[in-house]
Amino acid sequence: MKDTIRVMLIEDHAMVRTGFRMLIDSQPDMEIVAEASSGEEGLQLLETMTQLPDVILLDISMPGMGGIEFANRLKSRYPHVAILTVTIHDSQAYLLKMLDAGAEGYLPKHAAATDLLHGIRTIKAGQKYIHSSMIDALVEGYRFKQEKGIAATTLTARQQQVLRLIAEGMTSVQVGEALGLSPRTVDRHIENIMKKLGVRSRLELVRFAVEAGLLDKSVT
Repeated sequence: MKDTIRVMLIEDHAMVRTGFRMLIDSQPDMEIVAEASSGEEGLQLLETMTQLPDVILLDISMPGMGGIEFANRLKSRYPHVAILTVTIHDSQAYLLKMLDAGAEGYLPKHAAATDLLHGIRTIKAGQKYIHSSMIDALVEGYRFKQEKGIAATTLTARQQQVLRLIAEGMTSVQVGEALGLSPRTVDRHIENIMKKLGVRSRLELVRFAVEAGLLDKSVT
């Protein structure tokens, strides 16, 4: 007999949790072991559990700590607990953010109940699960991100440092202080970066840095 899949729900809508609970508890190979209405509550519950869940069904938009932050914190503490994102957001941006945060699966809430059950079983088996409606967004999103990353490699190491700090919200003066440069030198770097990347404003620079994944790298 197969082991029962231990499932935790993190969802701020009580009615949605009730629906998930009824569906999952009706399965012979699954059980709900904990429920939380926010990311903070979810982390607190996990700290008190003697046996961790196998799979967490996680919403993205919740009061307080949202799903993306929760996923990052969960994976830093409990990397072997799998996450199936179940959300109203069927956008490429949220899909990529959750996958980058470590989620093993992504399922829009408009999907069928059978898809939810299949997703749980799939990620419990150690595989990734992306709902079929999101596959095109996944492929296109990572292709676009890769292209941005390739473009970023045309920047010098110093230019990448400046770009990362600008994207983190620093002014030219603050960047200069952090890197030991004059504000005028920083501005020249920014001007050259814009020319190389074909962007026209600092806002576009920030967007480029985020899409290229540059903010995931430390400044050295």
